[in-house]
Amino acid sequence: MSLKLINGIFYSEHKLENIDNEGLIKEVTNTYLNGDSSIKGDRPQKQNDIPISHTFYEDCPLSLKYKETFNPQIANITNTTFGDQSFSMADTWGHFTPPLEQTMVHHHAGGNIPHLQLSWVYYPHQPKGVGSICFIATVNESRINYEVEAKQGHLYLFSPSILHYVPRNGSGINRISISGNLKSSDKFTQSIKEDVGFESNYWYFVGRDEKLIE
Repeated sequence: MSLKLINGIFYSEHKLENIDNEGLIKEVTNTYLNGDSSIKGDRPQKQNDIPISHTFYEDCPLSLKYKETFNPQIANITNTTFGDQSFSMADTWGHFTPPLEQTMVHHHAGGNIPHLQLSWVYYPHQPKGVGSICFIATVNESRINYEVEAKQGHLYLFSPSILHYVPRNGSGINRISISGNLKSSDKFTQSIKEDVGFESNYWYFVGRDEKLIE
């Protein structure tokens, strides 16, 4: 694991293997542009029903076939980093950004999941000029942007509460990425509540939050 400091918290970068990147790009492109009623998920099929200012506007559901390619590799990352069966997949989706468009500032925190969360993004391609994820942090009461030099075939794990965005796509081709959220197991959630010494690697990602300690 390669931890990268943003501002008191970190993200981590992981190279994934045996991912059908071309297939992912093709599926997300087709589902976003044409819809696919055979693919079920928690993201909309018709972007016309979503306000253009909402990040769901760039999202589309991902098929079970591709979800299952991510599950074991992400489980290996979280098991190694936080302990066995610490996290599982909550949701996964494709993200489609055409040329000259961008992804608005947002975060993944909240929802109705009564567990700890982490978020991730995977890049099946990263053409020149396509844009990279930028995290927004606060240092000495000033806002800073931390731009990640995203790489093809790499997954980035980060706090769901940190604000982030992707700038205008200047590559001339459609930008495709895969994103998701993870939820903690009951056992891991309890271990964090009891971690008064802040010894878990989880604190690297979310900061030392005493509100999570019982």
